[in-house]
Amino acid sequence: MNFIILLAIFSLNNTFGQDKESIYERINLAESYLEAGFTDDAIDVYKNIFVLQKNILGENNIELVNTLHSLSDIYLEINAIDSAKVYLKKALDIQYYNFLSKQKKYTSTYQRLKNIFLYNNDSTKVSQIDSMLNILNDLDNQFQYIKSDSLLIYPEIISLRPAFIDSTNLVSEYSLNDQAIEMINHGLSLVDAGLFSESVKAFDNAIKLKANIIDLDYLQNIEFGDSLNIKKLINTYQEIESVDSTINTQHLFNAILYDKIGKNKKEIISSLLKHITLFNDDIKGYEYLGNLYFENGQYLDAIHYYHRILLINPKYIPANMKLTECLIYFEDYKMAIEKLNLIIELDENNFEAKYYLGYCLFHLNSYNEAIKELTHALLLNSNDALTYYYLGKSYISINKKKQALEAFIMSSELNPFDGNTHFELGKIYESILKTNLAIEKYKLADKYIDNHELNYIYGTLLYNEQFYREAIRPLREFIIFEENNTEVLEMLGDIFIKENRFPESIDTYNRLIEQYPDNEKFYKNIAYSYNQLNNYTMAKKYYEKVLLFDEENADILFQLGSISNLLYQYKEAEEYLIESISCSYASKDLLFELGLSYGGQKKYLQASMALKEAINFSLDDPVLHYQLGAIYQEMFIFDLAIQEYQVYLKTYRNDPIAYRLIGDSYVNLNNYQDAIINYRKAAELYNYEDLQSLYKLGESYFNIEDYNNAAKYFKSALKINYDHAQSHAYLASTYTILKKYREAKKECDILYMLDRESYNNIDYCIN
Repeated sequence: MNFIILLAIFSLNNTFGQDKESIYERINLAESYLEAGFTDDAIDVYKNIFVLQKNILGENNIELVNTLHSLSDIYLEINAIDSAKVYLKKALDIQYYNFLSKQKKYTSTYQRLKNIFLYNNDSTKVSQIDSMLNILNDLDNQFQYIKSDSLLIYPEIISLRPAFIDSTNLVSEYSLNDQAIEMINHGLSLVDAGLFSESVKAFDNAIKLKANIIDLDYLQNIEFGDSLNIKKLINTYQEIESVDSTINTQHLFNAILYDKIGKNKKEIISSLLKHITLFNDDIKGYEYLGNLYFENGQYLDAIHYYHRILLINPKYIPANMKLTECLIYFEDYKMAIEKLNLIIELDENNFEAKYYLGYCLFHLNSYNEAIKELTHALLLNSNDALTYYYLGKSYISINKKKQALEAFIMSSELNPFDGNTHFELGKIYESILKTNLAIEKYKLADKYIDNHELNYIYGTLLYNEQFYREAIRPLREFIIFEENNTEVLEMLGDIFIKENRFPESIDTYNRLIEQYPDNEKFYKNIAYSYNQLNNYTMAKKYYEKVLLFDEENADILFQLGSISNLLYQYKEAEEYLIESISCSYASKDLLFELGLSYGGQKKYLQASMALKEAINFSLDDPVLHYQLGAIYQEMFIFDLAIQEYQVYLKTYRNDPIAYRLIGDSYVNLNNYQDAIINYRKAAELYNYEDLQSLYKLGESYFNIEDYNNAAKYFKSALKINYDHAQSHAYLASTYTILKKYREAKKECDILYMLDRESYNNIDYCIN
C-alpha cells in the first residue's frame, strides 16, 4: 500500500499539537495579564511557557529567546534590573548555539541590554554594546567577534561553551558560500538604499551560487527593514517577473517576505510550492514547506514533503524526526519506532529520539521497554519534565507506585504548571490513603487543566471527605458532559441540601426524577427542600407523592400532618397524625403536632391531653409548656395557663410575649397587681416600644384606679400608634375622672374621627 495512503487511515490524536496550542494559549493569557496590569501573573505565565517550550522544543531551541526577551522586558519595566539581566544572559547562552542563523535575535538581545545600561546611565557599557551591534551588522566578522572576549559584556558565558566556539564543523554546517553571503549582504544594502529592482537580482544571484544548501533559517532572520520595504520588495518581484524570466528566486523570497508581514500560511505555502518546482533538490525548501504544513495541522501534506527530503538524503535527522512526530500524531507508533531507531543509529545520544521512543513504547503497552528508553533519555537530559511524566505513567502501568511517585514528583518540580502530573500524583496519594496530599494535588491539577476524569475523581473525593462546598464546582463541570450521570447528580443533590441551597437541590432531584420516576428518595428530598423554603403547598404535594410508594410510612404521614398544621388545615393534619401513630408509635413531636391540630379545631380538651402526654416524653421541653399554657388560656383555666407559661420562662426568660400572656391571665383573674408586674416586664423587654404592653399597663392601672399612671401609659401607647382608638377612649375617661375636661374633650374629638362606636360608648363624650 502506498505510504501516504497508509497513513491516512490512522485515527487522529492531537498529542503534540495540544502541547503547542497550550503554549499559544498561555502567551495570549500572559499578554492579557499585562494589559490588565497584573504583572506578577504575567511573569508566572511566561516562566511556565519557558518550561513548556524547553520540554517540547529542547533547552537550546532559538524559540525560547522570545520568551526570555518578554521576561526581561517585564522586569525592566518594573525596575527589576538584576532579574532582567538574568534572563538576557540565558537568551545569549541559547543564541551561542544558534549564532549564525539567528543574527536578528542576537541583535535584539543586545539591544535590550543596551536599554538596561541606558536606564542605569552606564555610558561605558552602552558604548561597548554599540560597538557590538555594529559588528553584528557585518556578517563576515561575526565569528571573529565571538572569539574576542574584549568586547563581551558577559565573557563568562563564552567560557561555558568553548566547544561551540572552536568547532569548525558546526560553523561550516551553518555557513553559506562566502560569495553567496556577500551577494545577500549586497542585496540588503540595496534594499536600505531603496533600489529594490537591483536587490532582487542580488538575492537571485546569491541563491544560484549555492541553491542546494541555502539556509532558510538564515534567510528568514535577515532584516529587510520595515514593513514598507517588505511590501515594496514583494511588488518589485511581481513587476520583474513579467519582464525578466531569468529571475527565479521570486517565490522563495515572496514566501519569506509574506511570513514577515504575517500573511496567510496558504499564500506562503503557495510560493514555496512554486520555489521547489525550480529547485527540486533544495532540502531546506522542502523542510520549510513541510514545517508550515505541520504547523497548519495538515499532517499528510507535511509527511509528503518530509518524505521528499528523505529521498534526497535518507539520513537527514530533522526530517526523520518531524516525520516521526507526524506518525505519532496518527498513532502509528510501530512505524514511528522504525524511524526513531534509524535516528538513534545516526545519533545514539539524540535525546529527542530516545524520549519519543519511550513515548511510543508506552502507547504500545510495552511498559518495561518504555521505562528502559525513558531512563536512557534522562541520562542525556535530566531536566525534561515530560520524560519523567511518561516514566511515571509507565511505572504506574506495571503497578510500581513508589517509582511512579518519584518520577511524577521530579516532573512536577521541573514543570510545576503541568496539571496532568499533579493529577497523577493525586491518584497515587489517594490510592495510598494520603487523602490530604491527594486533595492538594487534585486542586493544583484543577487549576491548570480542564479534565473530565479529574472533575469526577476530585469532586467525589471532596464529597466523601465532607468538603461539600468545594466539591460543587468539579462535580458540576463533570455533569456538563455526562448530564444524566445518576451518581454525580445524587451527590450534587445531597450537597445542595447540606449547604441549604434548596432551589438547586430541587432542580437536581427533578432531573433525577426524569430518569427514575419511581424513586421514592428523590420525591422525599424535593419535599424536604420545599419545606425548608417555607413553600408548604409544594412540600405537601411531594410528600403525598412519596406516600404513594409507601402509604404506611409513619415519618411521611407525620410530615404531612405537620405541614397541614402550617397550612391551617387542622382536620387533615389530625387525620395524618393519627394514622402516623397507628403505623408506628406516638412520639413527643407527633403529640405536639396533634395538640396543635386539636387546638386549631378548638378541640381544647383533646389538645390539652395530647400536649400533656407529649410532656411526659420530655418534662423540661419549654415549647410544650408554652403551647399547653395557650390551650389552658383558651379553656379559661387561667391559673394553670400561668403555671405553664412560668415553666416556659425558666428557659426563655426574655420572651416578652409570654409575660404579656401571663398578664392577660392575671387580668382575667382580676389580679391587676400581678398583671402590671408582667406587663411592665414585657414593656421593658420591648424597650417600651410595644403598643399592646403599654396599653394593657394603662388599662390595669385604670382598673386599680391609679389614673395618673394609667394616663402615662395610654399616652406612651399613642406615641407608638396615634390612631389607636382604645387608648384615646381610655384616656378620655381617665381625663374625665381627673377632671381634666379640656384634655378629655380633645381625646373625644379624636375618637369621634377614629372610631364612632367607641365614641358613643363614652358617656362624657356624648354628653
